[in-house]
Amino acid sequence: MEERLLKRNKQHFQLAQGTPFTEDPLRTELPFSGSSKLARQILDGRQIPEELKMSVNTRMMQKAKRKTHEIKVEFTVDEVKKGFQRWRETTSTSPSGRHLGHYKSILKRDGTGKEEHEESVDEIFGTQTALMSIAFKHGLSYNRWQNVNTILIEKDPGQPYLHRMRTINIYESDLNLGIKIIWARRMMWNAEAKNLFADGQWGGRKGKSAIEAVIEKQLMYDYSHRTLVESMHNENDASNCYDREIPSHIMLMSRAFGVSENACKAFGETLEKAQYHVSTKAGISSGSYSNAEAPVYGLGQGNAGAGPGWGMVSSELFKIMKGEHRGAIFTHPSSKKSEEQLMTGYVDDTSINISKSENELRDEMQKAIQKWEELLFATGGKLEISKCFYYHMKWEVDEDDIPRLVGTSLTKIELNQSKDKKRIQIEPLHEASRVLGVMCAPDLSCDAQALAVKNRSNSIAKRVQAASFSIHMVELAYRTTYIPSISYSLPATFMTRSTCDKIQAPATRIFLAMKGFNPNFPRIVA
Repeated sequence: MEERLLKRNKQHFQLAQGTPFTEDPLRTELPFSGSSKLARQILDGRQIPEELKMSVNTRMMQKAKRKTHEIKVEFTVDEVKKGFQRWRETTSTSPSGRHLGHYKSILKRDGTGKEEHEESVDEIFGTQTALMSIAFKHGLSYNRWQNVNTILIEKDPGQPYLHRMRTINIYESDLNLGIKIIWARRMMWNAEAKNLFADGQWGGRKGKSAIEAVIEKQLMYDYSHRTLVESMHNENDASNCYDREIPSHIMLMSRAFGVSENACKAFGETLEKAQYHVSTKAGISSGSYSNAEAPVYGLGQGNAGAGPGWGMVSSELFKIMKGEHRGAIFTHPSSKKSEEQLMTGYVDDTSINISKSENELRDEMQKAIQKWEELLFATGGKLEISKCFYYHMKWEVDEDDIPRLVGTSLTKIELNQSKDKKRIQIEPLHEASRVLGVMCAPDLSCDAQALAVKNRSNSIAKRVQAASFSIHMVELAYRTTYIPSISYSLPATFMTRSTCDKIQAPATRIFLAMKGFNPNFPRIVA
């Protein structure tokens, strides 16, 4: 079993092999650390060597020109303390055994109020902070950081098929905390302050959420209904997004966004020298895989730099797309103001939105989807064609002057992918599709979402009922699980009050009974 799991993981993290940054000359000219003569040329905006000039790659490297000042690398003791305090202790970390619980127990007050204890804590965390600062300031990778455990989680519970596993990398907690502070906080905050991100990317950014991206999608559909504007909306999914990130490209983009060369070197060399073991219920595998045998790409889930890395890359891809294609136009009723929105996305789920005349619409969408596929490929990514589709919103006015949303005679859009031709399916306008956890349909029907919420409501209530919880635990489950799960989609749906009452009625009866109330009690009281 160990041999099969190691082989599977090794193959999985080579999915990006064959994309530009994994092939010569870029592979040798840009190491994992993002530190080389070519990297300096790109960051300084100098001429790219002729042998590296390829249409899409050139655009990607031009986007890696330095955009802002270099951000601070050193850590403070308070910063490190707070980082460990706020980290959930149940999170799996540290193959070395330095679990989060050890750091938290040191930070916990002993109840005596003695100054000696506080001084000891400051001394221990002062040493820890110094070690982290030295590594990222001088580009060092500790041996302890180079051991990584990977765990596999079933995507379909109860069906442990190797091709349907989610891979999570487990890193040393102090390494991941350092990456989190530099990349996820300082770099992201600085990029937001400098307005370096594309407007359409909602994922991983402070003050933005998945449901807002869904609301934006619903508003686009609603705008078409009110103005009768013909439009196309394409939904895409990037396959194994974090597992296909190329470390050399991520470090190059990080330097463009202000991370120091040595911080990228510490991060990149850790990935380059890492030994990956598989962790199962049977223990840690004795065997491992590494870059010494064959390249291991992908930052992977569990790495604090994976989200910010994709945020930088996808944002630059959005900007390239906007420079080459016209998106959907939304005009203010006064006709004095208008807004164009081509790309919207939340992490690896993206949409392409275009409004034009029917004759131009299909060709423009075809070109836009093809360009997006080429850009993804240039960064190591790939479209999951089976999850890609599009809607064509077209209007006709009947003899009574009543506009009707009609289907289209347009054929499937063809896409050249990996030397093969693939087709992206067109969906009927009345069929809802799942967009970031919400069932959305261009005809604005909420029937599919109402059914999904009803099933979720009944499922949670029955599981709580079967668990035989105490009254306190029932209340906790209701407030922390049921309410957030059921209310998540409400801001982006159009369900009536009566529909919502019918959906929650069975669950309400179960929760009331389990809390000791008569389920037939008047709802104005209970």
